[in-house]
This record gives sequence, structure tokens and C-alpha cells, in this order.
Amino acid sequence: MSTKNFRKLLADNSFPRVVTAEIAMTYDGIIGIGSKLLYNIPQDMERFVQNTTGKIVVMGRKTFESMGCKPLKNRFNIVISKSMYPEHKRDTETNTELFVCANIANAINFIEGMSSWKDRQICIIGGSQIYKMFENYIDEWHVTVFENENEQTILDRFGEDIRPDIVRFKPLLQLMNDNNLTVHNVDRMNPNNVKICFADLYRTIEEDMQ
Repeated sequence: MSTKNFRKLLADNSFPRVVTAEIAMTYDGIIGIGSKLLYNIPQDMERFVQNTTGKIVVMGRKTFESMGCKPLKNRFNIVISKSMYPEHKRDTETNTELFVCANIANAINFIEGMSSWKDRQICIIGGSQIYKMFENYIDEWHVTVFENENEQTILDRFGEDIRPDIVRFKPLLQLMNDNNLTVHNVDRMNPNNVKICFADLYRTIEEDMQ
């Protein structure tokens, strides 16, 4: 599906046209080891919760399994998978929905009939293959960068045996160049001697929004 066709699909179904993404990574593009994040930092998790609560979050099977196959509360959880059985579950007490489907078009068409969710923003939350699938559609990347980590420091900490389990997306600079992203709202901190940088990256090509 082309970028314009995807945006038309959103517009035709009354969805907000700005698509966001949440990602935590090193400068050289590493986002995890196996099914685990590089770090579990409270400030990072708080930012994730703030940026995704009440929204439609899109993820792949492996990301869903890393969460214990439990949908995030107060969100419409879309799991894109060709191997999982399609299903829809709802928990009205926690305002939580789960929809498993083979592609995003199926999910948008399904949500279109649900008045409580069709005006919510779509947020991509991983993993690597899902980021790649939606990269051309994402207008805002909310990035957490682990500034003192890279492939070599990770191997030094955990050993060469974990090399096959390293999960990569693409280096941050390449992500910015490929998608004409500019940096906004930078904030740095050093919890437990882990240097992290929060940054919002915005797409700058206006015609993509037309």
C-alpha cells in the first residue's frame, strides 16, 4: 500500500491523519535482545504510557508475545500476524480492545464501525518488522536513545553468544535521513548511570500530509 493510499484509507474512515511511533534504541539501531528491551527504565515507561494511552497501538506478534500476550490497558491493541488466529476481545472495565488480523486495512475497516475508537490516533510500537512496514507512513517518532550503548558495549556486557539475538531496526541517523525527520523537544537524563535522550522527530515533507 502506498503512503497516499494509506492516508486515504485513514481519511475515508475518519481517523486522524498523523501517525506516531514509539521506539527505544541505540544510535546504531539496536532495539532489543531476543524478546527483551535493552533497559526497563521507569522514566521511559512513563513516557510510553503517556504517549500511547487512549490510542490505537499497532504491534507485531513477537512484541505482543513479549508482553505476555496481554493487551495494553486503555488502548485499542492491533496485532498484525499471519500466523495467529484472527480474534477480537473487549474488556469494558479497562477500556481495552484486542484485534488480531493479517493487515492494517482489515483493522481500520473493523474499527471504523466502532464510534468510541475511530477518531483515535494510531501509534506504532514495534517490533522491527512492523516499524519497517509502517516507516513511510509515520509522521512523528518519539524516540528514546540509549546514548552510552552500541553493539560492542552490549556484546561486552552479555557476551558474544547473544549476537544472533540482537534485534535491529536501522541507525538513528539513517532513520532521520530516509524520512526527512527533524529533531524537537530533546530531553536528557542519567537514571542509574544509563545515559538516555528523549527526542521527538517530525517528518518535514509537507506533501506527505496531503
